Amino acid sequence: EEIVICGHQVEPVGVSIASSTISTVLKWESSQNTHYIQFFIGFTNYLLP
Repeated sequence: EEIVICGHQVEPVGVSIASSTISTVLKWESSQNTHYIQFFIGFTNYLLP
């Protein structure tokens, strides 16, 4: 059994990033804006195990 909470998939064997969260990040458009790039790097670092 599994459940998705706040973008994380919780299973009896552990916690991982939900596939819907990963697909959302992959669909983001690239930007040359420094603030956006800093946000993106911070967000993706949060997703790392």
